[in-house]
Amino acid sequence: MISVHRQTRTGADPSASRAAPSSDSPEAAPSAATEEPLASLLDPLKADLADLSLSAAHYVSATRDLIVSKVRSTFLELAALLAGACILLSAVVTAVVFILQGISLLLTDAFGGRLWAGQLLTGTLVLMACGLVAIVLTQGWNRNWHQRVMAKYGYYKQRERAATARNERRAAQSNQQ
Repeated sequence: MISVHRQTRTGADPSASRAAPSSDSPEAAPSAATEEPLASLLDPLKADLADLSLSAAHYVSATRDLIVSKVRSTFLELAALLAGACILLSAVVTAVVFILQGISLLLTDAFGGRLWAGQLLTGTLVLMACGLVAIVLTQGWNRNWHQRVMAKYGYYKQRERAATARNERRAAQSNQQ
């Protein structure tokens, strides 16, 4: 056990009135009996710290495993999505090729068996259709962007007008007073 000395109101130890032992005397060095109870008091604290350290290590490990698991599952989902997109894209491309080949052969028959004429006209029609789609989409995007910008600056102008009207009312009120 740790011995506790009572102190007076002045903070002095009543046993301090006795002569202090010299550093050479055996009383100056802590005895094994004093160190042993102190060590026994620290043993539970050491055990608690070891448990806390083990729990912290487990928490860090579990958190790391959770992050790795989420990243891994995200990559697997992304890979599955990419594979599905490739399969779908190949099916669409194959269907488009068959349709264009059918149109080309139909036009070949219409041009009296001239294969090159059917293929040339089919390619020209495809390029024209792609150009038309690009023009329509671009105009739509530009129109949408223009409307958003006009709405934004219209809002700013409306706020500015409201602030100007408030300032004019305040000025008129202060002139009347």
